[in-house]
Amino acid sequence: MTNALGKALQFSYDDTHNLTRITDPLANVTDYTYNSDKQVVSKTSPRQGVTSYAYANGLPIRITDPEGVVYTLGYDAAGRLTSITDADNNTTTLTYDGVDRLTSVTNPLGHRVSMTYNSRDNLLTFTDANGNVTQRTYDGNGNLISQINALGQQTRYEYDAEERLIHVIDAKGGITQLGYDASGRLISITNPLGQTQTLEYDAADNLLKRVDAFGKPVMSLNYDELNNLTEVSDALANSTTFDYDALSRLVQSTDPVEAATQFRYDDINRLVESVDALTGVSSQGFDADGNRDSLTDPNSNETLFDFDKSGRLVQETLATADQVNYTYNARNLLASVTNRRG
Repeated sequence: MTNALGKALQFSYDDTHNLTRITDPLANVTDYTYNSDKQVVSKTSPRQGVTSYAYANGLPIRITDPEGVVYTLGYDAAGRLTSITDADNNTTTLTYDGVDRLTSVTNPLGHRVSMTYNSRDNLLTFTDANGNVTQRTYDGNGNLISQINALGQQTRYEYDAEERLIHVIDAKGGITQLGYDASGRLISITNPLGQTQTLEYDAADNLLKRVDAFGKPVMSLNYDELNNLTEVSDALANSTTFDYDALSRLVQSTDPVEAATQFRYDDINRLVESVDALTGVSSQGFDADGNRDSLTDPNSNETLFDFDKSGRLVQETLATADQVNYTYNARNLLASVTNRRG
């Protein structure tokens, strides 16, 4: 697969059409292996290393990350995921109703959230870990018509014959009205004070103009033939322009005082450098796994970032040579942050 700039992303397959290798334009290689059931049993990335998978009855039951941490997955008789257990035996449990809808999630600390549904699978209630309940009701077409939060405050919603939202009525009775054109595009918004702003579009449905309640354009926009935004003008006719390359990547923005900022990308479309006419050059680098491992500001101050095989940030080295270290527990939660002063 070759993009408009001639950069290739390569894919390799085995004799049974399993994807076995991806090579990006920077020659970074990710490999995959499979079992006889065509299930991925290992993924090897350039820097992180190997993630492996084990299966039973066609379902993944064990995942071993590149650091060797093992996660065990449990299922019910219907094949629904019911538990996730980490290396420290911390378990998250999940429950379902009779039609496979998730009804609760309980984390290793015993904090539980729960959900109920109507016959159309719309969410009726959500109860958070503190027991706060949000309630919803729907019309016969499944459109949300009211929501009551944990404080008992109700917001109501009304729709037109084409099921487009036309009124939002807040807890104090204030009404926001929305209007549409024949193509279903939002063209007016009237707030509870009766103030209306209007919106205009081009033939490609790009927003061209937003006009306030006093008839003054507060924003005007222009686009190129690929629908890339090329210009934004404010109410005072101050314009910012945007230029793009053949891949529709932003390569330059120019503000109302003609100060330009240029952007440069690597072969896999990551922003690696920006050149601001006023402040100078900023850049960032990446490791083989796509983690941002360096950041340099316009004053040439460089911050370095180190990651473990699981992609977790473990060390940050500041331009002053000060270091900040990060550790994690078996649940991948941040456990400590230390610097050289402790």
